[in-house]
Amino acid sequence: MLDSLLPRRASAALALAAPLCLALACGDDGGSFDTGLDRDRALSSLSDDEVRSACEATVDSGPEPTRRESCTLAGLIFAEDPASCEATRDACLATDPEPEPEEDECADASAAELAGCDATVGQLEDCWAAQNAQTEAFLADLSCSLAGTEIEEPATPAECAALEERCPDAFGSSDDGASSEGSGGAGDPEL
Repeated sequence: MLDSLLPRRASAALALAAPLCLALACGDDGGSFDTGLDRDRALSSLSDDEVRSACEATVDSGPEPTRRESCTLAGLIFAEDPASCEATRDACLATDPEPEPEEDECADASAAELAGCDATVGQLEDCWAAQNAQTEAFLADLSCSLAGTEIEEPATPAECAALEERCPDAFGSSDDGASSEGSGGAGDPEL
């Protein structure tokens, strides 16, 4: 849920990582993240304009993979051994990247998606900071030496699990009660 609020770059990096089941080391708190809103405000009290403003604050805040990291990730997805991964990575690096189309990533951000959510802006900011730390660790550890190995799926940061617990309708719990960890659930905060 709340797909309209998650910055696309961070979401794309994590969406590619989840199928690989890459372990994301999350040893620190990832620093801080500031939406510009009062940390003590309940998410359910935000207006549409405030939700869009918070979304816009996240768009350029998350880690973005370098060209080499993106190409290594492509190698890990499409190759089954380190040599094939390296060949795929090198071929990727030899091509010109496609320009990303300009889009308003926050156009669909809506306060209605947070109705009934008693978590605070601060809890969302803490989740986003933890998610950024996971993404940074993942990107730093990318290596073709991982090709063909079974790697564990990342755990949802505790800060994000708390959001899902407090606001299951807004942060990814499915109707059957199963968590959507690693697949766009609470691990992907939507602001």
